[in-house]
Amino acid sequence: SYVQKNNFKATTFRIFSPFGPADQEYRLIPWIIKNALAGKQINLSEGYQKLDFIYISDLAQAYFNCLKFIDNFEDNYNVFNLGSGQPHSLRDLVSSIENCLGKPVNKVWGQKVKNDYEIIYADISKNQNLLKWRPQVTFDEGIRRTVQYYSNKEK
Repeated sequence: SYVQKNNFKATTFRIFSPFGPADQEYRLIPWIIKNALAGKQINLSEGYQKLDFIYISDLAQAYFNCLKFIDNFEDNYNVFNLGSGQPHSLRDLVSSIENCLGKPVNKVWGQKVKNDYEIIYADISKNQNLLKWRPQVTFDEGIRRTVQYYSNKEK
Protein backbone atom coordinates (compact mmCIF):
# COMPACT_ATOMS: atom_id res chain seq x y z
CA SER A 1 0.00 0.00 0.00
CA TYR A 2 0.99 3.65 -0.41
CA VAL A 3 1.35 4.09 3.35
CA GLN A 4 3.87 1.27 3.70
CA LYS A 5 5.89 1.98 0.53
CA ASN A 6 6.35 5.66 1.32
CA ASN A 7 6.79 5.39 5.09
CA PHE A 8 3.74 7.60 5.45
CA LYS A 9 1.96 7.66 8.81
CA ALA A 10 -1.83 7.41 8.70
CA THR A 11 -4.50 7.10 11.35
CA THR A 12 -8.18 6.31 11.32
CA PHE A 13 -10.45 7.38 14.17
CA ARG A 14 -13.61 5.45 14.87
CA ILE A 15 -15.65 8.10 16.63
CA PHE A 16 -18.44 6.90 18.86
CA SER A 17 -21.27 9.25 20.01
CA PRO A 18 -19.83 12.76 20.38
CA PHE A 19 -21.77 15.49 22.16
CA GLY A 20 -21.39 18.91 23.69
CA PRO A 21 -22.37 22.55 23.35
CA ALA A 22 -23.29 23.98 19.95
CA ASP A 23 -24.01 20.56 18.46
CA GLN A 24 -26.46 20.23 15.60
CA GLU A 25 -29.83 20.62 17.26
CA TYR A 26 -31.46 17.64 15.55
CA ARG A 27 -28.96 15.26 17.19
CA LEU A 28 -30.19 13.21 20.16
CA ILE A 29 -28.79 15.08 23.16
CA PRO A 30 -29.52 18.66 22.01
CA TRP A 31 -32.93 17.54 20.79
CA ILE A 32 -33.85 16.08 24.17
CA ILE A 33 -32.50 19.13 26.04
CA LYS A 34 -34.22 21.69 23.83
CA ASN A 35 -37.56 19.87 23.99
CA ALA A 36 -37.22 19.42 27.76
CA LEU A 37 -36.49 23.14 28.21
CA ALA A 38 -39.58 23.95 26.14
CA GLY A 39 -41.70 21.51 28.18
CA LYS A 40 -42.57 19.49 25.10
CA GLN A 41 -43.35 15.79 25.21
CA ILE A 42 -40.49 13.62 24.00
CA ASN A 43 -41.33 10.26 22.45
CA LEU A 44 -38.45 7.84 22.79
CA SER A 45 -37.70 4.16 22.27
CA GLU A 46 -37.78 1.83 25.28
CA GLY A 47 -34.48 3.43 26.35
CA TYR A 48 -32.45 0.37 27.24
CA GLN A 49 -30.04 0.49 24.30
CA LYS A 50 -26.60 1.65 25.43
CA LEU A 51 -24.25 3.97 23.57
CA ASP A 52 -20.76 5.27 24.21
CA PHE A 53 -20.98 9.06 24.55
CA ILE A 54 -17.78 11.12 24.28
CA TYR A 55 -17.60 14.80 25.22
CA ILE A 56 -16.33 17.05 22.44
CA SER A 57 -13.30 18.47 24.30
CA ASP A 58 -12.05 14.92 24.92
CA LEU A 59 -12.45 14.16 21.24
CA ALA A 60 -10.49 17.29 20.29
CA GLN A 61 -7.73 16.33 22.72
CA ALA A 62 -7.41 12.90 21.06
CA TYR A 63 -6.89 14.59 17.67
CA PHE A 64 -4.31 16.94 19.16
CA ASN A 65 -2.45 14.07 20.81
CA CYS A 66 -2.41 12.12 17.56
CA LEU A 67 -0.70 15.01 15.80
CA LYS A 68 1.73 15.32 18.69
CA PHE A 69 2.69 11.64 18.92
CA ILE A 70 2.14 10.24 15.40
CA ASP A 71 5.85 10.21 14.59
CA ASN A 72 6.41 7.92 17.59
CA PHE A 73 3.94 5.29 16.35
CA GLU A 74 5.71 2.06 15.47
CA ASP A 75 3.16 1.13 12.81
CA ASN A 76 2.57 3.36 9.81
CA TYR A 77 -1.17 2.83 10.05
CA ASN A 78 -3.24 2.81 13.25
CA VAL A 79 -6.92 2.70 14.08
CA PHE A 80 -8.16 4.24 17.31
CA ASN A 81 -11.60 3.97 18.90
CA LEU A 82 -12.58 7.35 20.31
CA GLY A 83 -15.21 6.96 22.95
CA SER A 84 -15.43 6.94 26.71
CA GLY A 85 -15.20 3.16 26.90
CA GLN A 86 -18.33 3.17 29.06
CA PRO A 87 -21.83 2.60 27.68
CA HIS A 88 -24.82 4.59 28.97
CA SER A 89 -28.44 3.82 28.25
CA LEU A 90 -30.89 6.31 26.82
CA ARG A 91 -32.59 6.14 30.22
CA ASP A 92 -29.27 7.11 31.88
CA LEU A 93 -29.04 10.04 29.48
CA VAL A 94 -32.54 11.31 30.23
CA SER A 95 -31.98 10.85 33.97
CA SER A 96 -28.77 12.88 33.82
CA ILE A 97 -30.55 15.66 31.90
CA GLU A 98 -33.36 15.63 34.48
CA ASN A 99 -30.81 15.95 37.30
CA CYS A 100 -29.23 18.94 35.57
CA LEU A 101 -32.58 20.62 34.93
CA GLY A 102 -33.84 19.84 38.41
CA LYS A 103 -37.14 18.60 37.02
CA PRO A 104 -38.56 15.61 35.16
CA VAL A 105 -38.51 15.53 31.38
CA ASN A 106 -41.93 15.05 29.76
CA LYS A 107 -41.03 11.73 28.15
CA VAL A 108 -42.88 8.72 26.84
CA TRP A 109 -40.94 5.47 26.66
CA GLY A 110 -41.92 3.45 23.61
CA GLN A 111 -40.98 0.21 21.94
CA LYS A 112 -37.60 -1.24 21.09
CA VAL A 113 -36.31 0.01 17.76
CA LYS A 114 -36.10 -2.73 15.16
CA ASN A 115 -32.53 -3.61 14.10
CA ASP A 116 -31.04 -1.31 16.75
CA TYR A 117 -27.87 -2.36 18.55
CA GLU A 118 -28.43 -3.11 22.22
CA ILE A 119 -24.99 -1.95 23.32
CA ILE A 120 -22.17 -0.11 21.57
CA TYR A 121 -19.00 1.06 23.26
CA ALA A 122 -15.37 1.64 22.41
CA ASP A 123 -12.37 -0.41 23.43
CA ILE A 124 -10.03 2.49 24.24
CA SER A 125 -7.15 0.44 25.72
CA LYS A 126 -4.80 1.20 22.80
CA ASN A 127 -5.27 4.96 23.20
CA GLN A 128 -3.51 5.34 26.54
CA ASN A 129 -0.25 3.86 25.27
CA LEU A 130 -0.01 5.42 21.82
CA LEU A 131 -2.04 8.63 22.07
CA LYS A 132 -1.31 9.20 25.77
CA TRP A 133 -5.02 9.89 25.97
CA ARG A 134 -8.09 8.90 27.87
CA PRO A 135 -11.29 10.88 28.32
CA GLN A 136 -11.26 13.41 31.16
CA VAL A 137 -14.87 14.66 31.15
CA THR A 138 -17.32 12.26 32.79
CA PHE A 139 -20.66 11.53 31.17
CA ASP A 140 -22.60 13.47 33.82
CA GLU A 141 -20.22 16.44 33.70
CA GLY A 142 -20.47 16.57 29.91
CA ILE A 143 -24.27 16.47 30.13
CA ARG A 144 -24.18 19.24 32.76
CA ARG A 145 -22.06 21.46 30.51
CA THR A 146 -24.29 20.76 27.53
CA VAL A 147 -27.51 21.45 29.45
CA GLN A 148 -25.99 24.67 30.78
CA TYR A 149 -25.11 25.78 27.25
CA TYR A 150 -28.62 25.19 25.89
CA SER A 151 -30.25 26.66 29.01
CA ASN A 152 -28.25 29.89 28.54
CA LYS A 153 -29.00 29.90 24.83
CA GLU A 154 -32.76 29.72 25.49
CA LYS A 155 -32.67 32.85 27.69
